[in-house]
Amino acid sequence: MVNIKSMVSILLMMTIPSTLEGCKGTSEETFIINGQKYRFLPTEVSAKSGVETPDLYLRIIPTGKRYRIIYSNRIEIPNDLGDGVPTIAHINETPNSAAVEKTDKEIVVCKKRKSSLIGKYSCGMNIWDGSSTWSLNFDPADISNSTDIRKDAIIFLNIRRES
Repeated sequence: MVNIKSMVSILLMMTIPSTLEGCKGTSEETFIINGQKYRFLPTEVSAKSGVETPDLYLRIIPTGKRYRIIYSNRIEIPNDLGDGVPTIAHINETPNSAAVEKTDKEIVVCKKRKSSLIGKYSCGMNIWDGSSTWSLNFDPADISNSTDIRKDAIIFLNIRRES
């Protein structure tokens, strides 16, 4: 008599490896930013435009995180908040749109009024990874955790950066 449990186990052991083999290398998108390659899961790429051009725009929402990371050359544009205040994508790119919130360790820039376009991500700061400057957007409720959010986002980019 054939043991059904044994047959199922053998069948699974034969099927699972071949199924997983087909998944290798197909689940990431590669972007080159300032000569550096980054690999993101398609589910993390919320928006992209100007790929392979100097006008690259890339919005990443890491799975399970309460922030988003944006690469855009627009953050090089000066803002109206004064010296030492960075331009943050979607926060203070236009005059009179944001205010500076200072924490113990960070300068955080927040939208003056809520916008349906940016939703809960209405505060932010810049982070650096190699030669690239990224905007980090997060919920105003998380301002007190901005240092931890910054560290987590930098680690995330570091993991996604190809060595």
